[in-house]
Amino acid sequence: MRINKCALLVLLLVVSSILGFFKWAERGLSDPRYEYESPNGKFKVVVYQLSTLTEPYELFGKLYENETGKFIAESQSVPTERLYWDIGGDDEVHIGVEKIFDLKDYDVEHKSFIK
Repeated sequence: MRINKCALLVLLLVVSSILGFFKWAERGLSDPRYEYESPNGKFKVVVYQLSTLTEPYELFGKLYENETGKFIAESQSVPTERLYWDIGGDDEVHIGVEKIFDLKDYDVEHKSFIK
């Protein structure tokens, strides 16, 4: 039996597209849960719950400049816990013990969440 190369290529593209959609959907279809303004009012973190069947209590954050609304960064996923602005220094944001943002990593005007 001879396999048609064109059909195999189409099948591979379909499978790749489906897998890519599920990877995107985990964050792309996530629900915003909380919005936090930094103590100095210069930044905002929007916390999202991942849209997934396997880990229903995973969160990630998106960091914005509060004054302009400019998107700065998106964090890795972490287990659900409380957000802290001042663990480890005034330039870091944590959810629980996991650091999700460090201002030293970004080219931003303000270098502190607190001051």
